[in-house]
Amino acid sequence: MKIKDFFDIKLLKFLIVGVINTLVGAGAMFLLYNLAHCNYWFSSACNYIAGGICSYLLNKFFTFKNHEKSFKQIIQFVLLLVICYLIAYIGAKYLIYWILADKSVQFKDNVAMLTGEVLYTVINYLGQRLVVFKYTNSNINEFSNFNIEEQKHLLDFHADDYGISKNSCNDILKLISAELLDSISILPNMSTFDYAVKEFLSLNSNKPLVTIHINLMEGHCCAPIESIPDLVNDKGYFKISWGTLFKWNYNPFIKKRIKKQLITEFTAQTEKCINSGIISKENLRFDSHQHTHMIPLVFNALLETCRILDSKGYKTTFIRNTQDPILFYYSSSQAQKVIRKTFEKINIIKCLILNHYSKHVQKELKKLSLPVSYLCGVFFSGHMDYERLETVLPYYCSMAEKQQRKIELLFHPGTVLENEISEEFIKADFNIFHLSKGREIEYTSINKLNNHTGN
Repeated sequence: MKIKDFFDIKLLKFLIVGVINTLVGAGAMFLLYNLAHCNYWFSSACNYIAGGICSYLLNKFFTFKNHEKSFKQIIQFVLLLVICYLIAYIGAKYLIYWILADKSVQFKDNVAMLTGEVLYTVINYLGQRLVVFKYTNSNINEFSNFNIEEQKHLLDFHADDYGISKNSCNDILKLISAELLDSISILPNMSTFDYAVKEFLSLNSNKPLVTIHINLMEGHCCAPIESIPDLVNDKGYFKISWGTLFKWNYNPFIKKRIKKQLITEFTAQTEKCINSGIISKENLRFDSHQHTHMIPLVFNALLETCRILDSKGYKTTFIRNTQDPILFYYSSSQAQKVIRKTFEKINIIKCLILNHYSKHVQKELKKLSLPVSYLCGVFFSGHMDYERLETVLPYYCSMAEKQQRKIELLFHPGTVLENEISEEFIKADFNIFHLSKGREIEYTSINKLNNHTGN
């Protein structure tokens, strides 16, 4: 959230509420301490309770217009107040007693309570604005009134893994023929590549944008085997994993050597796609299998590849920013109801790592004047079903419009058949996903979403 975003009508309302709950809480505190002669802890605790209740009710219904009936939200609010109290009043007491060591106890207590009041208000505001009431169901349009056609300018219906197998290609080709996809990613190094290119170029329908799906996870290399010995085995099949690249990223002793090999392979995969005619050298688009390009080592190698190619007259127009903003999924009870049904916890780890790396990617994309987009499909990976998407799409579109970005809806709608699994499919856990019913579900989701026009 940018600093300027704090300066809106909600800030004014919060300040008004702040004055009210400060008067209520502080009034109770000073009266109890000075007139009723209650001790410091009881007096400040009453401020904490009275001001907290007042703050919750007024900010929930007046400031943020939040009508969500969520016990979790109450717990978050209470925890916030506990944190505010511990930092503000206990911290303030020790701080003031240290600074004003030679003053009377009553004077120090009053100054400590006043200081605590200021700290409490600031921390409480930030906590409510950034955590407790950051997202509300009132910010999300009802999907029944949500018209996909009206939001098409924000959405990029994208199919990954084109070219992984013939059956998978055929599934994606059907969606292309029905003009339901805005873009696809083609794997340059799988044995089905030539078939995928031939069938794509023979289509008479409007063709989607094609992105090079850089692949380091499976399949055969495109560069000479001897030029990339750390990446492939003696047969030329990739032997590395996401974890391998992750570890290499933090190993200063081999980064230079690995980067050179990555550039060699990236260049070979790119040239193969250009020579096939499926993508133009004036419109190079990149993403990667398993989002490996988000790892800084790999991303920097990709950037260097783009610079080398651009120096030859090529033009890079797009590099995927894998940023799936997952905070919403935990801030909305509406979304959680859908997520709980089928949810892979490993996707939280994926999102956190990729979103962290996204900061570097966004910075570099802006330097190159390349578009920065959001992505929906990592957190729901393998489960991009219609029910989930109808819950989150209105939110995503609202967020994208505000940030002036597009949303890449990442699907894997092409199913691999069991008899298509060959030596190039070297990772057993990947094969489980390739053969899963989730791909059929995502194929259906694309059809249903494109047919949804709202009431």
